[in-house]
Amino acid sequence: MNSLTVEDLLLLGHSTTSSIEQVGLIGRLSIVPDDKTCGNRMGTILFTDLDGEYSLPCNVDIMRKEILHCQVMITCWNYISCSETDVSYLEFSLKHVYRIDDTTLSLLEECLQLDDQKFTDSLICNPSLVTPDQLLQTASVGESVHVLGKVTAISRLYDQPDCPVTFFIQLAPEEDLSASITIFFKEISLVEYYPMFRIGCFYAFQHIHSTPASSILDTLEQNVPVFIYDNIMSSVQMISTYHYRTYSPTRPPIIHSEALDGTISIDCQIKRVVDISLGIYEIENGEIICLFNTPKYDRARPFRVSTLLRLDHVHKIHVQPEDGADSYLFQHLWEISLRPSYSVIVACYKSHVQINCFPDHCELMQTTRWPFSANELLYMNTPRLLHVMEIFAFLKTELKIVLEPFKLACSLEHHLFRSVGSAYENHIVKFLKHDAGCTILDDVYNTKESLNNYTICLRSFSTLSSILPHLQTTAKESSPLSSIGSTGGSNFLPVPLFTAEFNEHSFGYSALGLILAAYDGTLYFMDDNHQMPILISNQAEEWLQEGLYLLKRVRYIKEDMLYSNINESSSVTFEHLICANDDIFLVETYGHVKLTFFCRPLISSHGISRFSVPNELHQQQLSDSVYHVIYILRIYPTKLTQTNSWLESSIDCDAYTLNYSSVNKRHYMLRLSSRKGSLKYKPRLKPDRWYILRGPLNSYSQELDVQEHAFYPIHIQVEDGFGPSSCIKLYYSEIATETPRLSNVIHDISELVNVQAGPSNRISVKGIIVDKSFQIERDTGLTGTENAAAMFGKFKVGTGVSKRKLYVRLRQPYTLETVGIYLDLDRVRYPLGLIPGAYVIIKHVTLKKIGDIRGKTFYKADKHSTVEVVNTNSLREPSVTSSYKTTTSLSCFVPYECNDHMHGVHRILCSITNIVKFYTTARCTRCRSVYKENECTNCHTDPGYVLFANAEVDISDGTIPGTVCVEGERLVFRMLQLNQESQECFKQYVAKHGMISYTSSNDQKELQSIFYNAKKGSIFIYCEHMSEERAAQNTLERPKPKLRALEIESVDYAAK
Repeated sequence: MNSLTVEDLLLLGHSTTSSIEQVGLIGRLSIVPDDKTCGNRMGTILFTDLDGEYSLPCNVDIMRKEILHCQVMITCWNYISCSETDVSYLEFSLKHVYRIDDTTLSLLEECLQLDDQKFTDSLICNPSLVTPDQLLQTASVGESVHVLGKVTAISRLYDQPDCPVTFFIQLAPEEDLSASITIFFKEISLVEYYPMFRIGCFYAFQHIHSTPASSILDTLEQNVPVFIYDNIMSSVQMISTYHYRTYSPTRPPIIHSEALDGTISIDCQIKRVVDISLGIYEIENGEIICLFNTPKYDRARPFRVSTLLRLDHVHKIHVQPEDGADSYLFQHLWEISLRPSYSVIVACYKSHVQINCFPDHCELMQTTRWPFSANELLYMNTPRLLHVMEIFAFLKTELKIVLEPFKLACSLEHHLFRSVGSAYENHIVKFLKHDAGCTILDDVYNTKESLNNYTICLRSFSTLSSILPHLQTTAKESSPLSSIGSTGGSNFLPVPLFTAEFNEHSFGYSALGLILAAYDGTLYFMDDNHQMPILISNQAEEWLQEGLYLLKRVRYIKEDMLYSNINESSSVTFEHLICANDDIFLVETYGHVKLTFFCRPLISSHGISRFSVPNELHQQQLSDSVYHVIYILRIYPTKLTQTNSWLESSIDCDAYTLNYSSVNKRHYMLRLSSRKGSLKYKPRLKPDRWYILRGPLNSYSQELDVQEHAFYPIHIQVEDGFGPSSCIKLYYSEIATETPRLSNVIHDISELVNVQAGPSNRISVKGIIVDKSFQIERDTGLTGTENAAAMFGKFKVGTGVSKRKLYVRLRQPYTLETVGIYLDLDRVRYPLGLIPGAYVIIKHVTLKKIGDIRGKTFYKADKHSTVEVVNTNSLREPSVTSSYKTTTSLSCFVPYECNDHMHGVHRILCSITNIVKFYTTARCTRCRSVYKENECTNCHTDPGYVLFANAEVDISDGTIPGTVCVEGERLVFRMLQLNQESQECFKQYVAKHGMISYTSSNDQKELQSIFYNAKKGSIFIYCEHMSEERAAQNTLERPKPKLRALEIESVDYAAK
């Protein structure tokens, strides 16, 4: 066989070269005139069999119009075929192409000889030659001119709708490359001229004429000339440097220290193929070139290792991860070693890629391949492309569970930078106005003003896996949080609660992850490796969708559940996250597209008879099952079933079967369960809201199954115009009768001071949590604790210790009025978000008339009560005592004269006359054992401790004496009037001795100096009336009123 054809190569099924086969290729060369002719891009060189049946696209260094469609032989060639990248093409240089019947003279040499002859002949008829800089000064509109110069820029081929194929070249004198003219080619027949131009080569043009740029494109300036190449009258030749210097005027060269447009030109050799579809290659010194936007790069014919390239009008930028973090793109995906900054050479709309030499092998290997088409990245500038790829690499590395990573990467990049794509019709302007500013480099991303020092900071995101160690360490090092202001009594164990916060301002990144609802009704924030329960407080009215979220700010909570006054070596901890609705951003919903329901504005909760879907197409969409419109009256807490096998919650609701012809309202007590997965809908349901329920309802107390039942939100339809495929419209008819509803009144604490409701009445109350502790019944011991801990570990039911109740004290915002609430969680799910400082609503609690240990009534929450966390961020209260302006006299609390008006909080101006009792002890934060000699007496290695402090003091305001009980470290320190330095010394003293106990009958001189300071001056005590101390019998001594301190202020502070 003396030669091969394209058909022969295709039958091989693998790559090969002329060195291997030892024969040439025969066929014809042609150029693709437009994008509609075949599957190849316009301007592509094709090598076709002589019979025209088979063809291959080609990478060739240069091509000439004169040899197109001639029968030729290529003596030195590479055939590249790669099924993995789905490419098949030829590589060759024009100097190795010969006529099929004459292999003595290459066609390139033949064309150059012809050019030389044509140029010499043209000098006879047109001896007047000018250079581009002269032409800019002398040419007039419509004048036919002859010019010679060096090509400095070549545009892409533009094929816009209803317009001929066009392209531009820019020509400049050798001595001053900035003085260039633009030559415009505008006919489909002129496409054959496109591959003959090479940047840096000299050309001579005859009979081109000038026209205003605005005649080509309206957006161009009127006074900028463009020269038209006419297919009939004009001609062009490639000339030698000798001819140029011979026939151009001699002038001193102008030396520019740098390109005026900030670009560079480089010669480079490809060392590694990183990504073909995006034109990403690694060259010498580990630099990256990105050819995605250059006109001369086609991903269907990629460059290979050892290819020598010439890059003109490219931008050199520096890319560095923000805050010195690792780059998922450069390090993990592109496998480039860690560096402070990565050098990237990027192509733009004016850039040009020229092949100088092909490799002598036929291998094609790339490092990465993107699972999407590069067409999806059209019109992206380079910084945006790098950011999208960085985020995409992050998703592929850290969040493999996402469904469409590329789509999400684009959404996230837009969220970070609010970037937009470029319009295609402006590409001509971008080429012609490149010197004024390159749109491929957007100032949105730039951190440096100089084009020659352009730096991009790649931004990414954190995940739960990356922020969790920091949160856990910070929480461990923090002081335990169990109360605000006061501490419980001796039978109350403060919950050791440790917190830490993540926010995007301090970390520099938002946390990215999926929020999904589990079958047990828990919302989880998760990534590939970790998941953690999350509470979204202050939820908006809209349906909380499952999906990928950005968390701008999140609070980490760790509660130690398994501890008591019994020394236990083991511990059960409860970790969860809390995030406000305003601090989360939905990037993309998770799962398949769901039905969308709209209804007329403001669905009334009264007097509705039925709902219908009037549109037949909508009715067909709902033909797969039975649909109901649900109005939720009440949602019960999640509790463990009697068999201890699964979790369950009940929904009290009214249901209307959709499209039922008559009144069809039914009342149901639906059950959501973890056993059948339906409990996953509970976090998104709210009382007094309307929803759509898909699936049959066969009984009053039916257990819903996630396999056949699903809830959908109902959106208020503000206006008409929704397409039939985008929504399902509901209509309802009103009737006169009204359905009685439960009371939705939520009481302020101040309204409950004189409540006379009986034990069976249930009310709802709202307030700020100031205390959180556990109450252990005295006769419990260890009975059932192991089983209770197991139930908490598996279902998060109870408190981890049997017969133990959760106690919270709520305070009215901006006041000191409080109520105590006991939560019986024996079989109820432990509520998330109950932390000191949180603003909560506790619904359906029972008022108990008997007095508690503080002499006040209290409330009890049971299996019918629910907890709603409104906000976990502390309210900005300027002062909780500012509303108490009136000072009350102690004489107002005289026995038998004190009435109901003395309930509530009072301010007393008084002085301390005597310290009756004083007790403080240091306890281990883990097991509550005595903390002495700066260590836990139960041998726990954790160094943390908490102070328990209580005092009873006598006071006087000049009328009668009284007694005040002061509880909690903070209030005791305020009573003692210790400054910060003295407080720290006192804490260290207690931690050393373990406990300090004092009564007025004992003479402990070491405490007298501390107590002396407390008796100096007057203070304001904000307190509640507890009881009166009985006077001794057979004496005239009047009984003293007994008060409980809620706040203590110095007189100077209160006057501010």
